[in-house]
Amino acid sequence: MPPYYTLIRNANELMNKGPWTVMSKPMTPPSGSKHDYESLGSYWWPCNNATFQPTSHCNRTTGLPWVRRDGEHNPETDRFDSPSLGAMTSAVVIFVLKTLSQAYFFSDNESYAERAVFFLKTWFLNESTFMHPNMNYAQMIPGVTDGRGIGIIDTGRWYALIDAFGLLDGSKSLSDDDQARLLNWYRSYVEWLWTSKNGKDEYHATNNHGTWYDTQFQSCALFIGNMSAAKMVADKVIDKRIKVQIEPNGSMPLEERRTKSKSYCTMNLQGLFNLASVAKYSGIELFNYTSSDGRGIRQAFEFMVPYAIGEKAWPYEQITSYSWGSMFELFRRASIEYQNPTYEQMISKLPDINPDNVINLLYPKLY
Repeated sequence: MPPYYTLIRNANELMNKGPWTVMSKPMTPPSGSKHDYESLGSYWWPCNNATFQPTSHCNRTTGLPWVRRDGEHNPETDRFDSPSLGAMTSAVVIFVLKTLSQAYFFSDNESYAERAVFFLKTWFLNESTFMHPNMNYAQMIPGVTDGRGIGIIDTGRWYALIDAFGLLDGSKSLSDDDQARLLNWYRSYVEWLWTSKNGKDEYHATNNHGTWYDTQFQSCALFIGNMSAAKMVADKVIDKRIKVQIEPNGSMPLEERRTKSKSYCTMNLQGLFNLASVAKYSGIELFNYTSSDGRGIRQAFEFMVPYAIGEKAWPYEQITSYSWGSMFELFRRASIEYQNPTYEQMISKLPDINPDNVINLLYPKLY
C-alpha cells in the first residue's frame, strides 16, 4: 500500500476517535480548576511500593513522599491528564490532528479538516473543555511538589501542532474567529513559557528537556509572529545545547547515562533535528554547524549510525525494548539535509521499516 493510502487509511480510522479534554480527569489541580493541565511524574512511585525498599523518611501508610525510579513508568499516571495529552500529542497530533490535517492537505477532502478542527476546538477553544495556557501542574510529585519545569516535556512535541494548523489553513472548517482565538491562546502560552518559574527552569535544563523546550518555544513564537522571541532562543542554541550536550566524538553523555539510553539519545537527536529546522526561520544554520573541537548535530547523528544499522553493539543501559527503526525519519531527513545518498542507502539496514510509512510521503527520498 503506497504511503498516501496508508495516510488515508489512518485518517479514516481516526474519524470517530475521541475527543480528549483536560476536563475528563477525576482529580482537580491545586488551582481548583480542571481547565488546568495536571500530570504525574511518570518515573515517580509511592515510597511504600512493595517492589523496592522504603526510604527512612517514608510514611508507610500514605506512601509519601514519592521516590524516583528512572525509566520505570508508573501506571498511576493514567489517572491524570498525561494520558489525555498523550493522546493529544501522540495520537491526536501525530495520529489525529497531524494525520487528519495531512489527509486534508493531500486529498482536499474537507471532512478530514472538519474533524481535525473539532479536536482542535475541544482542546484549545471551547469554553467548557479548553485547557488554560499553562503547565503549572505538569509532572507533579505527591508529597514533593505540585508541578515542575520538567513537566513541560509533556508538550514538547507541540511543534507538530503548528504544522497541523498550517495544513488546515484555507479550510472552510477553520474560521477566521477560530484562528484568532487560537493565536490568542498561543500568545498567552508563549508568555507563560518565558516568564513562569517552570518555563524558566525548563529553558535552563541542559539535557533533552532544554532541546525540546527550545523547539516548542520557537515554533509557538513563530506561529504568533513573534520573530524576535524565536530568534532570541535560536541565537543561544549553539552555546546552550550543542556545546553542552554533544561531545567532539558525537556522543551525548547526558542521555547515555539514563536507564533508557537508546530512547533518550534518539529523542534528543530528534529534538535537535527539529530545533535546527525551526531555527532556519530565524536565519540561523545549525545542521552544518561544527564547533572548533568538533561538536555538532551531524556529529551526533553519525555517532548513532553504526549502532542503528547493527555495525556496533550499544554499550549503555536500556531497560525497555527499543527498535532502531525509530531512527528511520532521521536517516531520511539527514540524507535530504546533507545531500548524502549514503544515509538513504543505510535505511535498508534499519529494523522494522515499513516501505509504506507515511514518512515516505512527508519526506520523499532524493536518491
